Amino acid sequence: MIRQNMFEKKYSLLAPYILDESVRKNMLSNEDLLRKYDSNHSMIKAYINEIDKRFDRETINKMIIETIFKFSSPVLISFITAYLNSDESAKSNPDVVQFYKKTLHQGTDVIKYVEENGIVTNRTFKEIPQKILDNKFNTLGGTKQYGNQLLRNLYPSLTTLEKQLLIEFLETNDYIVLNDLFSGIIPLKKLFMLLKSAGIDTQIINKKNVNALGEENMIRLVLTLFTLLGDINIKHDIEVVKEMLNNNRYDLISSLLTNDMIMYAHYLNPNYIVELSEEEMIDRINMSKVILEKSAA
Repeated sequence: MIRQNMFEKKYSLLAPYILDESVRKNMLSNEDLLRKYDSNHSMIKAYINEIDKRFDRETINKMIIETIFKFSSPVLISFITAYLNSDESAKSNPDVVQFYKKTLHQGTDVIKYVEENGIVTNRTFKEIPQKILDNKFNTLGGTKQYGNQLLRNLYPSLTTLEKQLLIEFLETNDYIVLNDLFSGIIPLKKLFMLLKSAGIDTQIINKKNVNALGEENMIRLVLTLFTLLGDINIKHDIEVVKEMLNNNRYDLISSLLTNDMIMYAHYLNPNYIVELSEEEMIDRINMSKVILEKSAA
């Protein structure tokens, strides 16, 4: 009786649903669980009040075990927040915890979405990432243009990965640069297909780099990288170009463009970008080309 009174005192919210004496005994000796319960008492109370209206004692017992017992404090608070913001169909679904768990593997944006909009308890939970993208686009780019066309009319033609890249440019305000440089020469859909395929993002095309290289050189750099699509070395070429830009080696990029040598950037070791002079870099490329030609002869 003393132990029973102690349990009901420490876990007053859970006592009506946890009746197994062995479980109660383990809960009393579990200091981590007690700390979690105490620190989140008000949220747990709101959660218990809601599920008590909708489920029988056995189902509530299972839900308590799956959430309060098993979730860490941050995940527990996230789940309860999402549950409280859910519609009646989700709140009354006995599998609501399992549907929430599915969102945990979809990234922080999806978790934030369900916290704000409620848990999705049907197959449309798979559409949440797309909804997040669309919401971001409407906020950031809904009124912008690509050339003389409204961006919102072109956006639906992009794939999900292309949309993610577009939003990256919008979030960093580098879309302005992209529009100025390419809207007159490449349709948006083709541009983002090429950018995504080549691995070109805001690390390469941004206001700082355009100001340093000049618009003509930036256009030439990007178009040259596009021509390398399908080349086995393009990933390394892009890596080296990003390293040169990150280290402000605009002199070297300009020289490689002038000498039509960007396609040989993969001959350079990114670790030496800062240390070697422009002449030393060019010499290394030429030396590598000679060695390769001899080995192929």
